[in-house]
Amino acid sequence: MVNTKAVTIHAARKEGGMSECCIESLEECTRACLDCVLHAVREGNMVTCVLICLDCADLCATTLRVIARNSIRPDDFAKLCVYVCRQCVTECRKYEHAHCQNCANVCERCAMECEKYVSNAHI
Repeated sequence: MVNTKAVTIHAARKEGGMSECCIESLEECTRACLDCVLHAVREGNMVTCVLICLDCADLCATTLRVIARNSIRPDDFAKLCVYVCRQCVTECRKYEHAHCQNCANVCERCAMECEKYVSNAHI
C-alpha cells in the first residue's frame, strides 16, 4: 500500500520554494502542538491551551495536505492557519512550561511562513 500523504508531500517538496518552507513549518507546528497537548493534559488546568493546540494541529495538518496537493484555494487555508497559529501563540505564552514556550515559538514561525505563502500565492 502506498502512503499517499508522503508521496504528495514529497512531490510538493521537489518543487521547492515557498511551498516547501511553508510545508516544513506546518509539519513542525503540528508536532509542537500535539507535544504541547500531551504535556498539558498531564499537568491539568490547561483546557483552553489543549483545545487551541488541538485545533491548531488539525488545521496545520490539513493546510499542509491542501498546499502539498496544490488544491484550488490553498491560500484560504493558509490564511486561517495564520489566525489559529496566532491564537495558539497567545494562549501558550500565558504559561511558563517549556513545551508551551516551544509551541508558541513554532506557531509564530508557522504563522509567518503561511503569511509569506499567502502573499506569494497569486504571483
